[in-house]
Amino acid sequence: MSNMSGSFQFGLFELDPARQELRRRGVLLKLQAQPLKVLALLVERAGEVVSRQQIRHHIWGEETFVDFEQGITVCIRQIRHVLGDSAASPRFVETVPRQGYRFLAEVDHQPPPQADQQTPELVDAQVASMPRQSVWRPGAAVIVVLSMLVVGTLMAARSRPPATLESGVTSETDRRLDAGLLLVLPFTTLGDHRAEDHLGAGLTEDLITEISRRFGGRLGVIARTSATNLGRTSEGTPSHSLDSARRLGAGHVVEGSVRRQGDRVRITARLVRTDDEVHLWAGRYDRELVGLIDVAGEVSQKIGQALALELGLETTGEPAGSAATDPLAYEAFLQGRYELSRQRPNGSWPDGAIAAAGNHLRQALEIDAGFAPAWVELSKVLRFQAGPRQGPLQAREALDRALALDDTSARAHRRLAMLRFYSDWDIEGARVSFERALELDPGFAAVHHDIAAYYSVNGRHDEAVASVKRALRLDPLSPSVASDVGWYYYFGRRWSEAIEASRRTLELQPGFFWAKRCILQAAMAAGDFETAAEQGLQDMRELGAAPADVEAVASADAVSGVEAYWRWRLTHLSSGAEGAKRIRAIELADIHMALGEPEPALAALERAHKEHIGWILPFLRVHPLYDPLRSDPRFRRLVEKITPDPA
Repeated sequence: MSNMSGSFQFGLFELDPARQELRRRGVLLKLQAQPLKVLALLVERAGEVVSRQQIRHHIWGEETFVDFEQGITVCIRQIRHVLGDSAASPRFVETVPRQGYRFLAEVDHQPPPQADQQTPELVDAQVASMPRQSVWRPGAAVIVVLSMLVVGTLMAARSRPPATLESGVTSETDRRLDAGLLLVLPFTTLGDHRAEDHLGAGLTEDLITEISRRFGGRLGVIARTSATNLGRTSEGTPSHSLDSARRLGAGHVVEGSVRRQGDRVRITARLVRTDDEVHLWAGRYDRELVGLIDVAGEVSQKIGQALALELGLETTGEPAGSAATDPLAYEAFLQGRYELSRQRPNGSWPDGAIAAAGNHLRQALEIDAGFAPAWVELSKVLRFQAGPRQGPLQAREALDRALALDDTSARAHRRLAMLRFYSDWDIEGARVSFERALELDPGFAAVHHDIAAYYSVNGRHDEAVASVKRALRLDPLSPSVASDVGWYYYFGRRWSEAIEASRRTLELQPGFFWAKRCILQAAMAAGDFETAAEQGLQDMRELGAAPADVEAVASADAVSGVEAYWRWRLTHLSSGAEGAKRIRAIELADIHMALGEPEPALAALERAHKEHIGWILPFLRVHPLYDPLRSDPRFRRLVEKITPDPA
C-alpha cells in the first residue's frame, strides 16, 4: 500500500500503511481503504505538493477510466473528517488551488522492527500484504463493478428510514435495502454470433453473484430474474434503462457488452449513477482469446480495482473457490447454465432445454471434474430429469460433490436446503442450510424467498412475510416471489392482504397461476364468494372453457358458481387438457377440499405422501384449506409423518 515501511506519527495520530490502520491515542479509527491509501501518500511526502494526477496514478493507475476528480474529492473529505480537519483552516491537509494537496503536520517516521524483533502480528500483516499469485475465478468480473455501486448505496442509506419486519423488528438486511440498490443489466452480446449469448449471460450472472456474495452485507443487488425481465421489457436505450432502474429503486446501474470475433473478445462495461446519469467508471478490454478464463480474469481484476478504489469499499471474504481450470470447461458450463436460465415463470422449460443443459454440464465436468459450480447446476438438471424418487437422490450426490470441493458455495447450500425441505421433509436441516447460505451471501434474494417457507411451516407467519418481501425488494420483477407474498399472508390467515398482494402479482404477470389460486382460496376462506366466483370465471376464460360452462358459472349465485368452477376444474384436468396423463394427487386433494369432500381429499393426500410429490405437503400443518380435517386422526398422523410437531 505504501512505498515506505513502518509507521508514521503526526499529532495524536499514528498511521500504519502495512496494516491499513489509523489510530488516535491508540484507538483504531474507521477509514476506508482508498482514503487511507491517499493519506499514506500525502504523509510520506509531507510538506510537498502532491498533484491530483499523481494521486490518480497512485490509486487508479493509467489503464482504468474513472471519474477520478470526484473520487479524489470524496477521499480528501473522508480524511479531513476522520482527522477533525477543515479545508478553510487546515492543520493536516491543505488544498493548493489548481495544483493538488499538501500534508502540513510534522511527521515522525518509525521504521519497522528488525527481523529478530518482529511480533507474530507484524509477520501476519506483512504476509497479508504480499502479492498473491493471481488465479482467475469465474464471476470475478462482477465483483469489481459491484464495489462502486455499493458506496453510493451506503451514502443514500443515511437519509432513509429503516424498513421494519412484520413483527416491528428492524433487520440489518432491511437497512441495507433501504440504502438503495445496484442493478446489473444483462450484458449485451454484439455481432452476428447469436450462439454466443451465453457469454453475455454468463458475465452478467457471475457479476451479480459475486457482488452479492462479497458485498451483500453492505449492498442490495437486484437479482438476475428481475435484471433479465427488465432487459426484456426495456427499449434498450440507456435513458430508458435508467428510468426503469429508478422505478426499481436502483441507485446505480452496471451495463456492458461482449463481442467475440474469432479468437478475440471485447468486453465493455460502465457504472452509472441513476439520479444524475453521471458515468462513474468505464472500461474496455480487447484481448486475444487464448481462453475465456484468462480474458475474464483480467477484466475482473481491472474492474474490481477500479470500483473498490472509486467507492472506498473494502471487499469481504475471499474470491469464489473451485474455479474451472480449463476454458473449454468454463464455456460448456456457461452454455449449460444459460439453458437452465430459460425457465419460464410457470416453472417449465422450452422443449429440449433441460437435456441440453445436462449435456453441456456433463461435458464441463468431463473436462474438469473439480469444477464445483458445474456440479451445483447439474443437481438442478438431475432433480427434474430423474423423476420424483431418483431425482432428489441424484441431485444430493451432485451437491455432495460440489460442497466437498467448495463448502463456501451459497448456491450449493441453497439447493441442499430446498432438497431437505421439499424432498426429505427435514425442516430443521433445511433451516441450517438456508442460514448457511445467507451467512455466505447475505444478499441472496432466492434464499430470503425460500427460507420464508421454514418460518411459515413453524407458524412464524410475520417473519415469513417479512422475508419474502425482502426477497421482493431484491427481485421485484419475479412473479413467483411476488405471488408468494400473497401465499404467506394466506397461511397467516390475513385474507384481504393475500388477495391484494396476489392482484399486484397479476399486474406484473397476467394469468400467473399461483396468484390466481391464492386469490380464489383466500376469498373462499374470507367468505367472499363473489370475488372467488369472479376469479374462477377469469381462470375458465383464460383456459378456453366452453361458453356453456362459462355461462353455467356466470349465471349461478356466488356460492353455487364457485362450486361449479371447481367441478369444471376437476373435469378439465381429468380430460388431460393441460398435458398431464393424470391429475396430481395434491391437486385432487385441493379440489376435493374446496368442494367440501374430506374423504376423497384424504385419499388423495395419502397418495401424494406415498408418491412424495407436492410442494403443499410440508405446509399441511398451517394450510387453511385443510382446517376441516384437523380433528381427524388420520390427517394428524399424516401431518406428523411429514412435519413432526416442533413442540
